[in-house]
Amino acid sequence: IKVAKDGINFENVTTTIGVDALDFENEYTPKPVSIEIPVEKVIDDNGFGRGWQDGDRFTFVLEERTANFNDVISLKGNIALTKAKQKDNFNIMIDNDGTYYYTIRENATNPMPGFTPDTTIYKLKVTATTNQTTGLLELDYELVDATSIVFTNEYNAAPTQAIIAAKKVFNNNTNYTD
Repeated sequence: IKVAKDGINFENVTTTIGVDALDFENEYTPKPVSIEIPVEKVIDDNGFGRGWQDGDRFTFVLEERTANFNDVISLKGNIALTKAKQKDNFNIMIDNDGTYYYTIRENATNPMPGFTPDTTIYKLKVTATTNQTTGLLELDYELVDATSIVFTNEYNAAPTQAIIAAKKVFNNNTNYTD
């Protein structure tokens, strides 16, 4: 009996002895596949002229969730977006058939001064299916209640006070000094 890989993740079995029937049970393990999920950050300056600046950094979290999106199964990654990199991708690696659920949210633990964090939580459903022809795992994703993942932070200038010194001068020959 000879077992050999056929180059596409399947094993072919051939016999070289005169056996009428053999039952083989093959176990298939698909090669892990990844999918990239794009994330974008936008700053709304509310007319204050405060767009992206060097040193601005916003972080985002990818979490695997239960099917109802209520419970966190595990943290899958973080990305940071900056003035130089306002768009990036989360890379999700899947190694088995099934449906997987994720959320992507802004990490608002330490918000940047003057910015209101975006509290949107994007829900993502990833479906992994083995292609019966190629034996390869194929991934597809859908956003629940959204068409793209764009986080927007509003900038609100902090209130400030100014003290202005002034002197009043009368032009009627009676100048007061106070």
